[in-house]
Amino acid sequence: MNRPVLGWSGGNFGVTEGVEALHEYGWVSNLSAQETTCFYRSSTRPAPHNLVLDPVCAWHSATRAGPARPVVAHDAGAPPPWPGLTDDRFTVRMDGLDVTWVWDPPSGRYLRRQRGDWHVDHDGVTIAADNVVVMTVDYEMSDFDERSPEAITVGSGAVVVHRDGLAISGTWSRADLAAPFVFTAPDGSPLTLTPGTTFIELAR
Repeated sequence: MNRPVLGWSGGNFGVTEGVEALHEYGWVSNLSAQETTCFYRSSTRPAPHNLVLDPVCAWHSATRAGPARPVVAHDAGAPPPWPGLTDDRFTVRMDGLDVTWVWDPPSGRYLRRQRGDWHVDHDGVTIAADNVVVMTVDYEMSDFDERSPEAITVGSGAVVVHRDGLAISGTWSRADLAAPFVFTAPDGSPLTLTPGTTFIELAR
């Protein structure tokens, strides 16, 4: 993603040291709540879930951030040429939380549900995506915190791309940490995404 801004509220010593090293070596632009005034506490939510980041402040305060770089390939939004299954609803099983996506033909988007209800933003608008990518990946324990599982996103594995009301199976690959994800259709052609919002779910 070319040195993205990482806005976060802090962590234990190992995690904090790791993020600071990533900043120092040019992988991310570290914007910790302990080191910036871009975070504030909201009176509309109970603590500790009331820490809010001002994105405009973050944009102007972050250092070492680079121009945005795509992590996946998109097409012009034409109907996909690859065969897929009709995709009205699907569930992604994550650790401790099953997430369900529901295809909404009028909007041409997938609407997100979790814990048995619609997932909405602060204004009550349902979270939606034009693409939902479910990558099957291995997990290992983090080098920075043995209690934290870490997704291994270098290598290859199975992927299902949900777009345009279809579920299209293929494979994902990524050569190294600096490379974008490459999705490949069963016929060997690039499996691209439609323009818009994309959720990438890293399922075990």
